[in-house]
Amino acid sequence: MSRYWSSDDEDDDSGDDFLKKLRLRDKKDKNEKPTLVQIMFSWSLSDVFNRDLFKNKVQKIPKTFTSLEHYFGSFTTPLIEETHEDLRSSLQAFSHASSYAELHSIEQTKTQLLYSIVVKIPKIDDDGNSGYVSYEPMDSDIFVLTRTKPKHVSDLTCNATSYIIGCVVRNKDSVENVDPNQYVVKLSRQLETKSYRESYFMVFLLNMTTSIRIWKSLDLDLATKRNMCIINKLLSYDSSVRSVSSPSSCSSENFLEVCLSDYLDRFELNGSQKSVVQDCLSMRESNHTDNPIKLIWGPPGTGKTKTTSTLLLALLQSGCRTLTCAPTNTAVVEVASRLYKLFKVEKSMDKFNFSTGDIILFGNSARMKIDEDLSQIFLEHRAKRLLQKCFMHITGWKHTVGAMIDLLENAGSQYECYVVEVMKENDKKDFAKVETFNEFVLKRYRHLANKLEECVEVICKDLPSSFVPWMVFKYMNICVDLLKIFRNFLISASVSDEDLGELFQSTVEETNELLLFVDSSRCFEEHLSIKAKLRKCRTFLLQLVRKLSRDFNLPNISDSASVQDFCLKNATVIFCTASSSFSLHNIEMLKPLKFLIVDEAAQLKECESLIPLQISGIENVVLIGDEFQLPAMVKSQISEMAGYGRSLFERLSSLGQEKNLLNIQYRMHPSISKFPNSNFYENRISDGENVLVTSYLRQYLSGPLYGPYSFINIERGKEGTDKHGRSKKNMIEAAVAAQIVEKLFKATERTNQKLSVGVVSPYTAQVFAINEKVGKKHDLSNYFSVKVRSIDGFQGSEEDIIIFSTVRSNKTGSLGFLTNVQRTNVALTRAKHCLWILGNEATLSRNENIWSELICDAKKRSCFHNADKDSDLSETIFKACIESDELDNLLNMDSLQISKTKRFDRPSSSNLRQGFARGKLKEKSRFF
Repeated sequence: MSRYWSSDDEDDDSGDDFLKKLRLRDKKDKNEKPTLVQIMFSWSLSDVFNRDLFKNKVQKIPKTFTSLEHYFGSFTTPLIEETHEDLRSSLQAFSHASSYAELHSIEQTKTQLLYSIVVKIPKIDDDGNSGYVSYEPMDSDIFVLTRTKPKHVSDLTCNATSYIIGCVVRNKDSVENVDPNQYVVKLSRQLETKSYRESYFMVFLLNMTTSIRIWKSLDLDLATKRNMCIINKLLSYDSSVRSVSSPSSCSSENFLEVCLSDYLDRFELNGSQKSVVQDCLSMRESNHTDNPIKLIWGPPGTGKTKTTSTLLLALLQSGCRTLTCAPTNTAVVEVASRLYKLFKVEKSMDKFNFSTGDIILFGNSARMKIDEDLSQIFLEHRAKRLLQKCFMHITGWKHTVGAMIDLLENAGSQYECYVVEVMKENDKKDFAKVETFNEFVLKRYRHLANKLEECVEVICKDLPSSFVPWMVFKYMNICVDLLKIFRNFLISASVSDEDLGELFQSTVEETNELLLFVDSSRCFEEHLSIKAKLRKCRTFLLQLVRKLSRDFNLPNISDSASVQDFCLKNATVIFCTASSSFSLHNIEMLKPLKFLIVDEAAQLKECESLIPLQISGIENVVLIGDEFQLPAMVKSQISEMAGYGRSLFERLSSLGQEKNLLNIQYRMHPSISKFPNSNFYENRISDGENVLVTSYLRQYLSGPLYGPYSFINIERGKEGTDKHGRSKKNMIEAAVAAQIVEKLFKATERTNQKLSVGVVSPYTAQVFAINEKVGKKHDLSNYFSVKVRSIDGFQGSEEDIIIFSTVRSNKTGSLGFLTNVQRTNVALTRAKHCLWILGNEATLSRNENIWSELICDAKKRSCFHNADKDSDLSETIFKACIESDELDNLLNMDSLQISKTKRFDRPSSSNLRQGFARGKLKEKSRFF
């Protein structure tokens, strides 16, 4: 049994008591709370596979709390149980592991249980296949160490000492290693082998990064050192308290007046969207902080992202330092991308004086799929540009601007040194290799001007405006203009070397004329000679570069990590996932982050939201979400029943916290929005003008089944499971879905009309089955796109047409998690023009649930159709039954309306029985 959990512990421990019992048993560590990884390491293999290990330890998470200890303790045991279930399911899938690596060596360090490992590089054969799957370990990866490649979970139990798991504590990117394939890992126990160079494999199980961050955020000793202002307000939340805005200062009133009258009207927000932005901004302007949290309720298609980005633009304009988080990389990228687009439009119109450097997005670039446009605000790419172009001693700002000043002041002496060097190299014989003074100056000027222009461009785009005064920005832009003008003068000038040398020898005194210099092109009158223009331009340019050299300096930074910290300390708006915001706890901000916006807040576990809520300086929080859409994913049923997946948004809403509703939807045709609106939103959502116009109704295929909203009843479907028995599928529905996709594809080929199709299913096995049938032949089409995903994969997405495969088809009416109204709501609200639901009426309506209501509603609205009434679908079902060996279905297909014009004659039931009995139906295609 676990070292941190003895069998004699009482079964009814509260969360508070459990925290106390998590102290290490060893005397020297009795007051130290163990890490989550230590607790995981303490479980034996039998502990891991014991589903009931924490069954009586996990208590229901309440809605209100009496203290910080009660609050944090309520999440601790469910987090441990969730980790336990995550490890159990990962080990259960051990034999199917696709991420593993063979070790070249494993050496123990001076620290107990800490080992240095070197991973073998996969050997690639002539066919491009490796002997094993390449796995690149990341920090906080949990892996199992084995002597053989993954085959079966029983390999871990072949003897009493075979089960060893480990955690990557430093990967190759977090520590400087001589060998790029070297990592530092911590193992659950000491290796007993004498030779550490024997064959070992590390098999990836799960990544613990987010769980470890949540665990640390629940540590009272650490938490009390962080920002507890918001947390304490959450503990004492009272729904009877309503925040009332106090009178704002003159500057605040001016900001609100200018911002709201200018921005909100220009962005064409509707009444509810304007109200949300105004309410959130007044929250910042107000001194009343009894209730520092606001809830924004954003049902599907109501412009939640547009409203959020407009609010962020207003906060940026006001200079309010804001952190924007979301549960997933996809959600963060979406809102960051939308703000950046708005910002570029405003910047092009000179609406405000902020740079791109005021906006930062950070996280995992691969998972975020950063494109070229977003790379402008992505922290990792920005730090690389700044380091190379601005901070490096040899290529950076200080060196480049100094070299330009030296050339403009001392071109003559530089030329003399150049001539001496060339003559030395050529033994004073070949004068032809010596450049003229004009050639020398132009060549070096071009090189330095290009470097300086690149440097200025990076500074103006990538440095935050708080670090670069506005006048410096202005002078830098003028400097770029002058650099180009002077280069053109040098190229076009027909002056002798003597005249040019005399020009560069003249001294340049500081004057006030530069302060009047606004438009560089107006300072060079047409009547001036080229020599006079050159002299005047050099004078202005040298004065300007001197001034920039004096007035603007960059900190002495020489590594990427320091540049990233510098950017985060100075940026105005920061984007990241809630989990990634943990890194901000370790950054000492120059000015605190004041405002926190959490997008998709209803999809974020409350304990995970504690990570950004504890960031120093946060005073106001806006939670944007919809508790009627997908909640956070929880693997453990025990933790799920305890409310571990509940969001802060949902809890506050259940306690009576007022929600600002976005009440106009612009996505769905009214036929699609009708059922979700009445069943989930109490008919409080109106349809936007854009979806009410006649042109929004699209008939992509002929026939009554293919209107804007249809329930297509497939009686012959039969649910099964994948080969591992974990996920359900229905091959008849998969065939029907693929057939409809094919019909749509052919229709777009004829019309060249662009069309996006989404095929949604609640089960992963069904997603795989449909994907296999749909194939990839549509991938190269310029007009047609099809995505096949789970419901979770479609959260936040929209397509022209959605085909929803419900899968369940059984005699008991068992629906599993299909009865989850949140999951159903997401599936029903992804379509813009057409939603076609595939399902078995008898199964879905057998018991009273959301699906029986949906089918009843579809019948009332004449949107219910039997698939076998459509000749194409009837034939598809018949073929699918044969392919799936569904003999019972074939023998009961009297109701199928197969067209007499088909290319095959339907065999009789007796012939089918005889054929199957004699094994003559092996090639099922002969019927067609």
